[in-house]
Amino acid sequence: MKLIVSGKTKEFTPELEEKFSAKLAKLSKFVERRGEREAHLTHTMERHLHKVELIVNFYDHSLVAEGADSDLETALCGALEKLEKQVLKLRARWRDTTRHAGSLRISEVAAAPEAEQAKP
Repeated sequence: MKLIVSGKTKEFTPELEEKFSAKLAKLSKFVERRGEREAHLTHTMERHLHKVELIVNFYDHSLVAEGADSDLETALCGALEKLEKQVLKLRARWRDTTRHAGSLRISEVAAAPEAEQAKP
């Protein structure tokens, strides 16, 4: 997954970026199935508080997760955990509604002509 970083990038060291990319690789297994391969990370700092916003497009939804902490690494992990919850919830909702609804409709349509033939 491609990570696009914007904002205060001085404190976003290559070591931290590599560590975060490794954690993001776990989440990319779910996201890359549909072709979405970009994650936008925005980092701002207000006084001594690092604010991180992570945006990923998934199943035509824009998922946004925010993390804030005095430590940049903790803020990144918090935002990633929130994003992971959103992806898993949306994926489960899509999987459950799509598969079960289609199979019920097909079985009802197939059973209706058989019932009409049995009546005469």
